Formats: sequence, structure tokens, C-alpha cells
Amino acid sequence: MTERSGPAGQTREPVVLGRRVEISGDPQDTYFTSLGGEVDDDVLYLLAKIVPDDAVVFDVGANIGLHSIALAQLAPKGFVHAVEPIPRTAGHLEANLRRNGVTNAEVHRVALGSAPGELTIYENREFAAGSTVIDDSSFVARTYADRTMTESEESQGSFVKVPTTTLDLLGVQRGFDKLDLVKIDAEGHDIEVLRGGIETIRSMNATALVEFASFALTTQKRMLPQDALDEIRSMFQRVFVVQRWGSLREITNDTQAWDFLYENATTRAVADLLCGFADSRLLAGVDALIGPQPAPHIEELRARIAELEGELNREQERTRHLDQEIEALKQTLSWRVTKPLRAVRRRL
Repeated sequence: MTERSGPAGQTREPVVLGRRVEISGDPQDTYFTSLGGEVDDDVLYLLAKIVPDDAVVFDVGANIGLHSIALAQLAPKGFVHAVEPIPRTAGHLEANLRRNGVTNAEVHRVALGSAPGELTIYENREFAAGSTVIDDSSFVARTYADRTMTESEESQGSFVKVPTTTLDLLGVQRGFDKLDLVKIDAEGHDIEVLRGGIETIRSMNATALVEFASFALTTQKRMLPQDALDEIRSMFQRVFVVQRWGSLREITNDTQAWDFLYENATTRAVADLLCGFADSRLLAGVDALIGPQPAPHIEELRARIAELEGELNREQERTRHLDQEIEALKQTLSWRVTKPLRAVRRRL
């Protein structure tokens, strides 16, 4: 891992899907400071398998841009709309897109929700990826945010009021005629984003990749996870749970839905759901991803292992030939005649 400091603050150089990227962020943000080496992210592994090179994508809750950069690289002929409402974080996002030479992306400094207006977001400066919408009903979340905020310059957080629109309205205003994927990571606000964008998603036959976290839903939205999952399942024809290495598990009945909810509440606090329609472009061939998948870069690793095994075999063959030549040399007249001289040299 490389860490540098400069006018924009610290930077990190993690490896994302085999490519090194340069990311800036706040030194007190533990999400940013954790970046280093190869980024192990099942969502990224899935995106690498399903995103075509001309895809149009919304990255809602883009944070400082790790996924937006990866999506822009996966879709060099497409376009990424990176949505990030918090001014400080959006500044890092814009800088990181420029820093990595991304030209097929645009940052939208606005929140997406179920209706236009204004939202209050708790800006978590200790963990920027955990910043979340705080509404009047979120008593537990607001109490937590109030307690962690201080008056000092090292404040761990603050409340930020941001403008809000919907994906449907934004699509009409900007005249979007194509949409392939809406990736949503909004810390419990994800259902609101879907509600405000489902007409566009349906009309353009797009796919949604939605974070699902029971804790965030209950504490920040006062929503039962079962109700959230039921609503998602009512919106889409196919719903998959993203698993290790970007593999998928489909939820096709209530028993499987129950199993997922139990898992999300007890052993896997944050999950991601891939949702779409029978003929959604990004779901073409997705059945091949159901079940265990090999680790990423496995074919490259296998090729390298085969290469090393070949080098080892060649080295062993060279060693065998040298041994044969030495044995042959020992049988020659000159070797036997010079034997006493070699013995004297050893004593000296």
C-alpha cells in the first residue's frame, strides 16, 4: 500500500479489479484509511462480470468514488452518474475521478429519494461510508448522532441539509434515454431511492443493485426488514443475493426470503441484492453465476503456476544433465591423473 500527502490531503493507492487507483480522503475517515492493497469486494467482482462496456450507470451514494472509478473503467464506452450529496465527500469524489483520468462520469451533488425537497444527513466523519439520512422518526439514530458530535474542529460528525430529487424527475430533466444499472448504497435510505426511481428503472428495463442492512433499516428508517424485502420483491421479477466472489443466490419463494432475512439479522449484517426483470440486459446469462464461483483472477493464477512449474521442470532437467556431465568427466583419464593435485589443493 502506498500513502502520500499533498495539497488535497492524504491519498491511498488500492488495487481495484487488478488496476491500481489513487484515492484521496479525510485522514480521520476509517473507510478511507482502510484502503490498501487488493480491494476484496464481492460487489466489484459481480460488476466485473455483468457490466457491458457501453453501460449507463447511476452510482447512488458514491462516497469518495471507489466504485464509480471501477464502473467507469468497466464501461469505457458508457457513462457513470455518481450521486453524492455531502459537500465534503463530493469534493473528494470529483478530485478522485480527475486524479484517475475518468472522463466518462459526472458528479451529482444531490440526494435521491422518493420525493423532491430537502433532507437532513448525518455526516459521519469517522466513517464517511456510514453517513445517513436522519428523519424526525429516527429517534435512536438522531440521539446517536447528537452524542457523537462535538464543538471542536475534530468533530466526529455534523448534520447537513441537502437538496433532494428523485431518479424519475432527474431522468426527465436530463432527458435520459438509456439506463442499465442503478447501484444504491444509501445506509437504509435505499428503499426511498427505489420508490423515486422505479418508473424509470421499469421503463428502461434496468437492473438495480441495492444494499440491504437490517440494522440501518430498523434504526434509521424504522422499517421492518421483512417489509423492505417484500417491497423489493414486488418491484422486480428476479431478486438475487450477492455472495462470495460475485456469485448469486436467487430468492424465488417465501422460504428463501425468510432464510435471507435470518442471515441478514444474525450473521451477515450488510448484504447486496441484484434486482431486475426477466429480460433485463444485465441479467442475460446471469444464471451461470448462481452457485459457487472461482476466486477472481483464478485463470491468471493457474497460468502463472503452470509457468513456474515449467521453469522448475526445465531447471531440474538442466541439473540432471550437469550431473551426467560431471559423472562422465570423472571417468576420463585427465580426471584420474589430476586427482592427487586436487587432494593437495584441498589440504592447502
